[in-house]
Amino acid sequence: MTDPNTLGALRDVFSSIDGRVDDAADEEERPAAELFEYVARPGGDIEAFEQPAIKHELVDDVQDWDDPWPVTYGVDASTTQPLQFSNGLLLGAANAKLGIGGQTDNADLGKESTLTTVVYFDNEEFDVGDLRAEYDNVDVDVFRFPTISSRQRDLADWVTGIARTYAEGWHARRHLDDINGPLFIDGPLYPSRVLLWTMFTQTPDSRETPLDFWPDMIDDIVTNYLRIVEGQDKADLPVAGIVKSPTSTQVVSAIESKAPDEVDTPLRWGNDNLFFSEALYNLDDWYGDDGAVISYTTWLVQRQMTPAQADGAFVPLEGLDGIEFRRGDATEYQRAFFYARIPLQNTVVRVEAPLMMVRDETDRERLQRKILAEIAATRSIPFAIEAADEAATISRENRQRLRRELQHATSVRTYNQLRGYNDLNTQE
Repeated sequence: MTDPNTLGALRDVFSSIDGRVDDAADEEERPAAELFEYVARPGGDIEAFEQPAIKHELVDDVQDWDDPWPVTYGVDASTTQPLQFSNGLLLGAANAKLGIGGQTDNADLGKESTLTTVVYFDNEEFDVGDLRAEYDNVDVDVFRFPTISSRQRDLADWVTGIARTYAEGWHARRHLDDINGPLFIDGPLYPSRVLLWTMFTQTPDSRETPLDFWPDMIDDIVTNYLRIVEGQDKADLPVAGIVKSPTSTQVVSAIESKAPDEVDTPLRWGNDNLFFSEALYNLDDWYGDDGAVISYTTWLVQRQMTPAQADGAFVPLEGLDGIEFRRGDATEYQRAFFYARIPLQNTVVRVEAPLMMVRDETDRERLQRKILAEIAATRSIPFAIEAADEAATISRENRQRLRRELQHATSVRTYNQLRGYNDLNTQE
């Protein structure tokens, strides 16, 4: 623990830095809310459906909006973190659950679990094909990651990432017929890692990804999410990804490319989260006389992705040979999105929906109002997501118990893992 003298010195340093930041502030620097308007211009990887704007609503007013969907569902998956052993055994497991907001006859869906375990072990005699655990309300899959011929420093992350995204996508897909309301995914609409892996296959980048070793599994993961989108669309129900910790740079990069002669580049915000933390800030939320305020943007759409070192841009999900689009082509599955600020918090979320569901202005407004009403009701993320997150979480204590189940291998952990510093699950 930091001693009082050191803590006092740190506080003095931070206070001095704060004063100098205030002194150095450039009154002529253009605010983020003003720069957001440049998104309407041609160029970049994103487009605006309408004139970009920042909007503010009193939370009390939002809570009075009509709700076309009184029941909502959330899906999330939690992992064990990578479990590694001295004999080379590596595995990760994920537990996926549904959370439910509102009264429904389908409440038993919350009791169902999807458990996915991915194992890597470089031994020809090792087989997991017949491994199954029989428990009520639990769907169990055990997969073996194919043997790879080169050392991969990201292998542990691949194992747990694949376990998590497969569990989450398959859990929602297999219960889709019983979901009778909007479905909110805890995280992006499509797993970010999978989008990156598909992107790397279309660029001169020489790095290897799981697509090089296990293409069938990656196709299955993508297909699960496509079928979720298609199933909800067929039922005239929305699906949306709620990204609680957005780190993308799509908007700031788009502004830089759309208005290179009118903005100082690079912009002072390192990512979109920082940009919208300023753009959506409203003093009335904290100090107004009429109560808390929820702030949000108009809708945007990501038309393409432009990877570094690439000769051109790519449509996300396009170019995968093993998947089938049942509602048009890949452009129909592009991610439309908006940003919203949680009332009375310095936190913003990114809300994503498939383009096919928000082309119409009425549909966009209806979905946006639903999500804003959910945020206003909880002063946080939608309740169904919070419920799914809590139900799916594999605690640190349970991870330790699982380690002890493997008695024929010696567990290997870093010092930081022993201290519990690496226990936070990150969104895909």
